[in-house]
Amino acid sequence: MTRRRALTGLLSVFAAAGTGVALAGCLPGGENQAATGELTPAAASAGQSGLQLSTEGRDADVHLVRRLTYGATEAEVEKVRSMGAAAWLDEQLDPDQIDTSAIDQVVADAFPELAQGSSTLLANYRLEMNGPELGGVLAAAAFVRHTQSPAQLYERMVEFWGDHFNVPQVSPPTTITRIVMDHDTLRPHALGRFDELLVATAQSPAMLMYLNNFQSSVGAINENYARELLELHTVGVDGGYDEDDIVGVARLLTGWMFDRDLEFMFVARNHDEGPLSILGWDRPTTGDPMAHGVDFLNHLARLPQTARFICHKLAVRFVSDDPPAELIDVMEAAWHEHDTAIAPVLASMISHASFVEAPPKFNRPWDYLMQTIRSIDGTVDVTNRNDLRNAYGMMRDLGQTLFRWPTPDGYPDTEAAWLNAGAVLARWDFATKVTSPDSPAFQTSLADKLAGLRGAPAHTIFDELALSLRHEPLTESLRTVASDLTNWVPDDVPSDDQLDLFGPHLAFVFLAGPNALYR
Repeated sequence: MTRRRALTGLLSVFAAAGTGVALAGCLPGGENQAATGELTPAAASAGQSGLQLSTEGRDADVHLVRRLTYGATEAEVEKVRSMGAAAWLDEQLDPDQIDTSAIDQVVADAFPELAQGSSTLLANYRLEMNGPELGGVLAAAAFVRHTQSPAQLYERMVEFWGDHFNVPQVSPPTTITRIVMDHDTLRPHALGRFDELLVATAQSPAMLMYLNNFQSSVGAINENYARELLELHTVGVDGGYDEDDIVGVARLLTGWMFDRDLEFMFVARNHDEGPLSILGWDRPTTGDPMAHGVDFLNHLARLPQTARFICHKLAVRFVSDDPPAELIDVMEAAWHEHDTAIAPVLASMISHASFVEAPPKFNRPWDYLMQTIRSIDGTVDVTNRNDLRNAYGMMRDLGQTLFRWPTPDGYPDTEAAWLNAGAVLARWDFATKVTSPDSPAFQTSLADKLAGLRGAPAHTIFDELALSLRHEPLTESLRTVASDLTNWVPDDVPSDDQLDLFGPHLAFVFLAGPNALYR
């Protein structure tokens, strides 16, 4: 009954915030109770209107942390305040400065597969038939890294490039090669140079397999990778290429294959050595044919169309769904000035007024999950497979199962794709589970946070708990929900039993309210 009252209060708050999402019937027992946040490519463009949220009085340090990490924590916000925002940002943009050895060891001990090469993974799979276990390794490791790594911006960029160069884990071979792609390709280049990252992804067996370039040979080309290379990875659909360019790229990259151990190789006899002219690049008449492909990829990385396409996509991820052209201009200039280096482009974005004054950005399901877990210092026992399965199930129910988006474009990144009644319900359901004293997957600090409020008056409990969880003042609408839920007047001093009873429900309200859906 208490949780139902909390949900009733939240429904009124969402209605007042002006959402276009129909939440009627969403209480337990309502007709929409079984809705989930699951998204398919076909539904990704059918979103609804968003909530009207104010940025008045925004804390600049909290805003910086929210946008560049997987969720503000008291420790991270305090680190920004003590170091200064500029020094903190410099450190985040250069993760070699950050000591990640502790979390690296946790991941290495729990998931040794992540450090293994394709041949070892393939041999173990053939011996043990451990496809389902392998399929969850990357997602489990991402959970640990995203919640606990001090190199938060680096991890965000690994995820960004994983979406940009999307390869889903849909079979044992793609599961194996995607694991290797993560540690051999994406992680080494996440904050490096785009030209080097582009070449590395083009030679990744995961990409060669997923988009069928390993099957492309002289006289029998496969255009799949060539098309996505131009449309999704570099110049964009409006980048000025035509069908002849796609065919030319496919011909240029014939012979780029992998061997029986799923390692990249170039097979000269399968390669088309004919003359080519593609998007202002002319094939040399001499030299190594494979090197010609690398040279063209470097050319692609430096085209203005590529710079603008990638910079716009970065701005959508970190700033807003419709970033202003003047911001993209600044980022594009940094791209060319620093010869495709990624960190200076991000620095130019973060220092721009459009970032500082950005409107609230809707959280994708994984962002919401991470933000919520980090707010209560949540951890999962990586040695407990049952806990991992429960955590994975919650991720699936929220609608964004990592490394499983089936099409090459990666998970969408706009509010219109994600905001719907099912998504809101799924987040409420998750917030219910994670704030429960008997959370089925996570260990959290919520009990300790509540214990620190014993003996405090109701208004202090509301304010301090909300500030601890959300790092922003409690809105009057949620204060009303909290008061109605508990029947506490501001100066009431709840008993310990009352605090134990209502505390988790208050945490639920603060972590499921409209502002918590955004960052």
